[in-house]
Amino acid sequence: MSRQLFTVAEVNALLPGIRRAAELVQRGAERLNQLSGHLYPNSRPQVDTLVNPVYMAGLEQVMEGVELIGEMGGEIKDLRKGLIDFPSSYLGRKVLLCWRPGEARFEFWHDPDAGFAGRSPIENESDFEGEPVDELRLDSEDEVDDSDLR
Repeated sequence: MSRQLFTVAEVNALLPGIRRAAELVQRGAERLNQLSGHLYPNSRPQVDTLVNPVYMAGLEQVMEGVELIGEMGGEIKDLRKGLIDFPSSYLGRKVLLCWRPGEARFEFWHDPDAGFAGRSPIENESDFEGEPVDELRLDSEDEVDDSDLR
C-alpha cells in the first residue's frame, strides 16, 4: 500500500525494501547497459538487442524494482545512480525526501523542481510530516489478509 506523504522515520523504516528494489534496478540497468551501450533516455538499442534473453532479464529486473518502489510510495529518479524520492511535507509545503545507494538513511530533501543538485540536509526530522494512517484507503483491487483478526 502506498502513501501520499511520508515522515522521515517512515521512509527510513522502509529502507530494507528500498535497498533491495534499488539493487534490482541497478543490476538490471547494468545488464541493459552491457548489451545496448549506454542507458540514456534518448538512446534506443538495436532491434536484435531487444530480443536477447539477457537484455529481457535486465529489463524485467528494472521493471520489478521500479514497481516495488512505486508500491511503497516512492519514485526512482535515476536508474544508473539509484536515486529514489518519497514525497513529504516540510513546514507545510510538498517536498521530496531523497536517498541513493550507499547512504545509511534518508538524510536529505529537496523541492520537487530542484532535483538532486538542490538537496539539503534534514536538520530536524519533526519538520517533515506525513499523512495519518487512518486517512489511507485501499484500492478496490488490493487484497487484505484479515485471517489473524478472527
